[in-house]
Parts: sequence; C-alpha cells; structure tokens
Amino acid sequence: MTGFDDVEPHLGFAIGLLSQQVSTLVQNFLTDDELAEREAEQFLADARKKFSKGQVEHNDAWADWTDERFVQECRDEILDAVIYLAMMRSKQNQKGT
Repeated sequence: MTGFDDVEPHLGFAIGLLSQQVSTLVQNFLTDDELAEREAEQFLADARKKFSKGQVEHNDAWADWTDERFVQECRDEILDAVIYLAMMRSKQNQKGT
C-alpha cells in the first residue's frame, strides 16, 4: 500500500470527491442558510489562518510571482488534493470499507 500503482486506480474517485467538496463550498457561499453560512465563515477563518501561516513561512514572496507561477502553484495544490484523496480511498479499500 505504498506505491503509486495502489493509488492510481482511485484518481477518478478522488477528482469526483474533490469536485463535490468544491461544489459544496460554492453552495455554502451562495446559500442563505444558517448552517451554510457557519460553514462558509469557518472556511474563511481557516483560509485566513492558512494565508497568515504561509505569509510568515514564505515572507510575502508571492507578491513577485507571475500569473504563470500562480497557475502552477494552484495546479500543484490540486494534484496534492487529488493524490491525498486517492490515497485515502486506496487505504479504505484495503481495509474493506
């Protein structure tokens, strides 16, 4: 359970799950529901913390990035998310869930 061959079959599932998460996030920001509003507020608080941590860690280096660099960084983060979710699914399947 440590190789990419174990993870690769689950990439489609992972992309679908990530898509669902993004869709839910969008809905939370567009819906006038109390629970959705709380979840959107929590997301904003998490985003603020993550931004602040990154700002300290990278010393505002992003201010000098090109548009291409922003796109590449986003692609790298999406790859990470998809791989993590595929790894989770692989692990679940090995446990029989």
